[in-house]
Amino acid sequence: MPENDRDEPRGKRDGATDALREQLQERIGNKQQNKTTGRVGKGGQRRPGSGRAKASEGKKSGMLTRRVRIKDITVFCDEVALLLNAGMPLVPAMRTLAGRASNSGLARMADDMADRVESGASFAEAASAYSHEFGELFIGIFHAGERSGTLVDALQRVADQGGKIMQTRHKFVNALIYPFIVIVVAIGVLSFALSFMMAAFEELIVEMEMAVPWTMQTALSLGETFRTGGFWLSALLLVAAVIVVYFIAIQFSGFRLLRDRILIRFPFVQRFVKQSIVANFSRIFSTMLHAGVPLFDSLQAARDTTKNEVVRLAVDRTQKNVREGGRITPPLVHEKIFPPLAYDMIHVGEETGALGDVFERLADIYERKEANDLELLGQFVQPAIVTVLALVVGFIVISLFQTYAGVIGQISAGL
Repeated sequence: MPENDRDEPRGKRDGATDALREQLQERIGNKQQNKTTGRVGKGGQRRPGSGRAKASEGKKSGMLTRRVRIKDITVFCDEVALLLNAGMPLVPAMRTLAGRASNSGLARMADDMADRVESGASFAEAASAYSHEFGELFIGIFHAGERSGTLVDALQRVADQGGKIMQTRHKFVNALIYPFIVIVVAIGVLSFALSFMMAAFEELIVEMEMAVPWTMQTALSLGETFRTGGFWLSALLLVAAVIVVYFIAIQFSGFRLLRDRILIRFPFVQRFVKQSIVANFSRIFSTMLHAGVPLFDSLQAARDTTKNEVVRLAVDRTQKNVREGGRITPPLVHEKIFPPLAYDMIHVGEETGALGDVFERLADIYERKEANDLELLGQFVQPAIVTVLALVVGFIVISLFQTYAGVIGQISAGL
């Protein structure tokens, strides 16, 4: 075959790659960066010292830097993976994203990470300097991806995981935000009604020296209680004392273990707690296994990212069992964290060597169950709150009608 015939397909591929790279650079605003930031000179060369200056500027003005959230981390990893797939080197990719980031904290973080990588550090080592933003789980995935030469896949896994975390949070907030607002507004309106509106009837009752129905007496007593500043001060101090005592108590592992055991076994609550535990543990564990992290280290990553002491204890026993050549199923069965079907699936996964796929499937199943149950919870809580408010309002209305009837009866008797 002639030489030029062999080179033609390669030339076409190179041309397609260059075109894709140009489109992506235009998409992320690289041209705008060259005009506005002043950090990239002609030919795409970075001006010396600009990244370090900006990083040091971020440290000096930390109070003015916006917080980097999971949403920012997800978008950052997704776009870095996109640029790397397009053929852009890692450092220029991070510089580009730093120049177009709307979050000043993310811009400074990306710029500083680019400085570290340019100085010889790996991407995972650069991310470790921002462990609070990335978390140990994501950093572990970066390490595994770089060791196996699949950093792009690791970045995409982190972006996917971050998206799932945000989705779960949004569903939880959406399920409870409306009931919370209704409860707060209802408490305020009822407190005002009982405190001030009922006071007028109290003066009328005292003036006419009439018998007070028990419903009105209860409403007047509540109103008098709400009008005193001592009640609200006592309630505020009680709530503050409970919060302080709780935060002191959770510093002790024994209290945390007792709390988590109660939550796992408490009726109604245990359903939501177990589903959350299974979904989070399975997602993290499967993500680490698919990233090429060894079994023992994957268990450690799943343990470090959970705050449930029962799960931590079960993982400690599982790691001990694995170190001794055993399986991961028996310790998990002992703590009764996973449902019976999950144990059967895990056992099959161990037999077939497909633990990563099994736990990924478990994560998908229980994330859906958790989302559905949260939606049902929101649908149940809203009518329950309305029912309680209707009962309270009905009680007040009945007390008013009984009082009016007594007043009219006493006036009629006087006539």
